[in-house]
Amino acid sequence: MKILLLCLLLFFVAAGVLLPGGWILRESMKDPLTLVQADVPPARLIKEESIACEPGRICRAITLGLDGFDPIEISLSLPEALPRGGIPVVILLGGFDTGKRSIHEVPKPGANAVIGYDYPLAKADWYEATWPRRLLAARKASRQVPAHLLTLLRWARAQGWSEDARISLLGFSLGALYLPAAHHMARLHHQPLGPSIIAYGGAGLTPIFRNAFRGQPAWLGDALTWLAVLGLRELEPAYHLPHLKGEFLLLNGSDDRLMPMETVERLRALTPEPKTVMTLKSDHMMPGDREVMETILRVSRQWLLERKAINPLADG
Repeated sequence: MKILLLCLLLFFVAAGVLLPGGWILRESMKDPLTLVQADVPPARLIKEESIACEPGRICRAITLGLDGFDPIEISLSLPEALPRGGIPVVILLGGFDTGKRSIHEVPKPGANAVIGYDYPLAKADWYEATWPRRLLAARKASRQVPAHLLTLLRWARAQGWSEDARISLLGFSLGALYLPAAHHMARLHHQPLGPSIIAYGGAGLTPIFRNAFRGQPAWLGDALTWLAVLGLRELEPAYHLPHLKGEFLLLNGSDDRLMPMETVERLRALTPEPKTVMTLKSDHMMPGDREVMETILRVSRQWLLERKAINPLADG
């Protein structure tokens, strides 16, 4: 009976993990840079509605349609009084659960436009699915992120309130892993970016996923790591970092339990100059840790202000 149960277990593991992995492997044999080299069609506005905002600001929830892709969901925060000549734009890529709500993590943004981007992955497809199904859903969603952000850059530049020369991309946590591919795609399609931030990220998906699956049995953790790395190969930061152009702040925590130090060191080595490297005394950034979040916000703002990437803040 034990042998039979073991055989059944191995069968279901093969069906649930190895077979999707084989399909992903065939798809992943292409040049990983092909994903960011392909252009995307023009976007169209599907929906725009007002949402709650702090005093003195106008906030909107916006949905953009893009043929061949899931809709692009963003939130936008603008000052009520728009100065002539446009204002700087910062696009926030946060954690999976943060998404469009990230605009509310930036208090008193002053004469700057803040855009929060929502990943195209339904919460049910992640939290309620098996690991193999999660990885397949994550692959489908992740491959759309660079194209979404390229489209978002084009859309923002076409708005009357934006200042063409000052648009920055800020990646925090999960967003820091997507930023290199998105930044690379923007450059390839002639969408220059101002000083940008990669915070609490790394380069090297294998150690990142091995660390993420460390609570699983070793054989299952290895299988899931292999499958995840294959499925997200085209997003591997190490492939894109050497191609980036611009100025970067690389911000990490000294005691980050989610991002192995070897990946942090590789990120710092592969990112071209000019770059500013900073280490905060912290674990991985979490929305509930207000002290760390406020420190990250303060450091990020100061760095952007010193480079004139944003206008002075409302509180001076």
